[in-house]
Amino acid sequence: MKFDLHEILPLNFFRNKTSLADVKSRAIRSFKIHTYFEVDNGKEFFLEPRKDSFGLYTMTSQGFNVKPNDRILIQDRTKRRFFEICEIQYYNDLSDVWIARLIALTA
Repeated sequence: MKFDLHEILPLNFFRNKTSLADVKSRAIRSFKIHTYFEVDNGKEFFLEPRKDSFGLYTMTSQGFNVKPNDRILIQDRTKRRFFEICEIQYYNDLSDVWIARLIALTA
């Protein structure tokens, strides 16, 4: 599976000339797992595959302390899907509502 680095790395990676060492150090930091249930897709959260890239998704939800490198777990009765948050932005009007770019860690 091949990914375009511009799609996987945070949007400001190339603009701010972040070093690869910085990216690696962020990758080994601890992360939280935020759990959602598939039956709530469209109610509590919105998860959509990105049409321009395989394995990348956009998710909108609400909650505090959701950060890049955190994991999203979406589960139903028979399967569990994990995603990593590549980039997240909180809305200005609603401080707990966010939109994030995710990469699938499991099929």
